[in-house]
Amino acid sequence: MESKSLSFASLFECRWLNDRRLRDYAIMLLLAYAAVIAWGLSTADGIVDSMGRPLGTDFIQFYAASKLALDGQPAAAWDNAALYAATLRIAGRAELPVFNWQYPPPMLLFVAPLAWMPYLLALLIWVAGGFAAYLAVMWRILPDRRTLSLAAAFPAAFIEAAHGQNGFLSAVLLGGGLLLLERRPLLAGLLFGLLVYKPQLAMLVPLALLVGGHWRALVSAGMAAVAAVAASYLLFGAESWQAFFAHAEDSRRIMAEGPMGFYKLQTVYGALRVVGGGAAVAGAAQAVTTLGAAVVVALAWRRRTLPFGVKAALLCLGALVATPYAYEYDGVVLAPALAWLVAEGRRDGFHRGEAVVWVLAWLTPLVARSSALYLSLPLGPMVLLAAFALAARRALGPKPPPAPAL
Repeated sequence: MESKSLSFASLFECRWLNDRRLRDYAIMLLLAYAAVIAWGLSTADGIVDSMGRPLGTDFIQFYAASKLALDGQPAAAWDNAALYAATLRIAGRAELPVFNWQYPPPMLLFVAPLAWMPYLLALLIWVAGGFAAYLAVMWRILPDRRTLSLAAAFPAAFIEAAHGQNGFLSAVLLGGGLLLLERRPLLAGLLFGLLVYKPQLAMLVPLALLVGGHWRALVSAGMAAVAAVAASYLLFGAESWQAFFAHAEDSRRIMAEGPMGFYKLQTVYGALRVVGGGAAVAGAAQAVTTLGAAVVVALAWRRRTLPFGVKAALLCLGALVATPYAYEYDGVVLAPALAWLVAEGRRDGFHRGEAVVWVLAWLTPLVARSSALYLSLPLGPMVLLAAFALAARRALGPKPPPAPAL
C-alpha cells in the first residue's frame, strides 16, 4: 500500500508542512512555553505570581492537602475554609484564589509525600517527574525522535504543567496500563486500579477489559483499587471518607451552577452549559454521550482482530468523551491516543479526513478555554467528539481507501 511509506508529516495532509517544519513549530512552541514560565518566575513575589496566583496555580491545593495530612488533619482538605487557610499559610498571603478539593481520599496517597519538601521543590518534582513519565509513555507508543518534540510541545501538556495538575499522572496510568496490558497484565491492572484517585476517567476501563477478555488485568485492577481505598482508610482515617462524602453536595453544586466557569469544562455537559443549556438538558446529553461511548468501546474491544493500537486510542478518547468533568489539563490523556492513531496510520494508511481532526485535536487546547469564554464556542468538546467518531470509524467501519501520498 503506497501510504504505508508516508512520512510523519503526511499525517497532516498539508503540502506546506514537512518533517523539518513540524520540528521547527514544536521548538517554537517550546520556546514560547519557556518564555512564559521564565516570565512568571522572574516576576513572582515568593511563590505568588504577579497576578496574585500561586506558582503552579492548582498545585497549591495538593500541597496544602499534603500539609494537612502531615499535621494529622487529612479530613480538613474537604473543609473549604480549612483548605483555604492552609493555602494562605503556605503562600504567606492574606488573600489568594479559592480552591476546592474534590478528590477521593486515595489522591492523598499521591500527594502526601510532597509535604516533606519546600513548596517550589515539591512543585518541580511533581511537574518534572510527571512530564518525564509522560514522555516515556509516548516514546514507547511511537518510538520516533519527533514523538518527543511533539509530545513535549502538546498544548495540553503545557497547560497541565502550568497548572501543576494531575494530567500527566492520569495519562501515565491509563497509557502505561494499556502499553503493558498484553505483556504484563497484572502490572497493567495495577496502573488501571490506581486511577481510582480520579474515577471519572476510568469509567470505561473495566468495560473494555471485560469484553476484551483481559481477566487477569481486570482482577488486578479491582484489587489495586480496593487496596488504594483500604490504604487511604488506614492512613488517613474514616473521617477522610466521611468528609469526602459530606463534600459531595459541593461537587454537585459546582457541576450544576458552575461557579468556576463552564467554559473550563471540555465535555459535552460543559459545552451545552456554555451555549446556554440548562443542567437537566446538558446532563441528559452527557448521559447519552457516555452510553454511546461505552457501546462503541465495547464493540471495538470485542473484536479480536482489531489492531490493539486502535482499541487503546479509542479507550483514551472514550475516557474523555464519557465523563462530564474534564478540564484542559485532563486532555493530556489525548496524547497517547493520537500517538497510537499515528502509529496505526503509518502501518495501514491515513484515511481521508482523519489528519485534519488529529491536527485540530493537538492544537485545540491552545484556544479551547478562550473560545468557550469569549465566543461561547466550545471547540474543545466539538473536536474531541470528532476525533472519537473518526477513531470509531477506523475501529468499526468499512476500511476506506487511504489518503494519497503527497
